[in-house]
Amino acid sequence: MTLMTASAWAATGAEVLKMLNRDSDQTLEIAEVIDAATKLFAQINPDNDLTLERKETQGRLTDADWKAVNNDNDNTLEMDEWLTNLSAGSNVQPPTLAQIARAKPADLKDACFTDNGAVKIEELQVYRGDTACNRLYPAFAMPRLVAGEPLANNVLKCQLKAPDPHDYKVRFTASQLAELKETFPTGVCNYAVPGVGQVPTQGTWQIFSSPPH
Repeated sequence: MTLMTASAWAATGAEVLKMLNRDSDQTLEIAEVIDAATKLFAQINPDNDLTLERKETQGRLTDADWKAVNNDNDNTLEMDEWLTNLSAGSNVQPPTLAQIARAKPADLKDACFTDNGAVKIEELQVYRGDTACNRLYPAFAMPRLVAGEPLANNVLKCQLKAPDPHDYKVRFTASQLAELKETFPTGVCNYAVPGVGQVPTQGTWQIFSSPPH
């Protein structure tokens, strides 16, 4: 599926790269693709309502494409609807969990799909709960999560602390505690504090900017 313009389709690969590659480094980064898609969305959305109707995508999306992306079957394609609601409702950065929940559009619901996408199961998505979706798609924790990393999985490098036997659900013998300290002589992860160099995010869409040339 694509919303690419007809002129871009007629162009060669090198010409398309030249059109989209702002920093002329001969590669397309996610930021450049998103930028091009955003500009095209604005171009074919003359009423500026942040949704695309069928007539606005005529000649760009096939019936199969439309069915694949229009999950709520409301005959429009929303663009960042949730994020728009969120940014309009709060100046707090980052937003609180309550603000995120309130900004959720009414037609967005937790769900999973089965039978090659033909059957949609709407239910609250929970981690390791006894639900239909979890029975279909069981989740398994990584060692870092078992060790206490937040479910957000956003700590790239943890700060260390000396092993504390009170942090564990099992009781160590003296020899076991000595072996733990010997195994991790510089300490174990302290997930009660931010990671090394970790700072609050500056927005929802995060990118790695291209280095200066």
